[in-house]
Amino acid sequence: MGSGIWHRIRTYAFAVLILAGTLGCTGLTGRSAGTHIDDSIIESEISIDFLREKNLKSGGINVKSINGVVTLSGVVENEDQEIIAKHIAGKVKGVKSVMSNLQVQKAD
Repeated sequence: MGSGIWHRIRTYAFAVLILAGTLGCTGLTGRSAGTHIDDSIIESEISIDFLREKNLKSGGINVKSINGVVTLSGVVENEDQEIIAKHIAGKVKGVKSVMSNLQVQKAD
């Protein structure tokens, strides 16, 4: 086999590896790189909006977005805090729905 054929084989093999790597981005999570970035932006914007809200103590709230579906988890002081958090999260661009797994802290 001539060197030209080996060059083509290497080129095709490289192209296949690149394609496999690109497709592999969705393989483990089922989400594309773009969707993952969008979810990260949503999570950041919600967290920032939580910090801006003076009626919300957001230190115990975790935010996770998957394909625009936001899940809030952690602990809040009372039910009003949960309502405020859900409302703020739902107003962020790109959010499709908000699920709350927030636990209301029991009074001592």
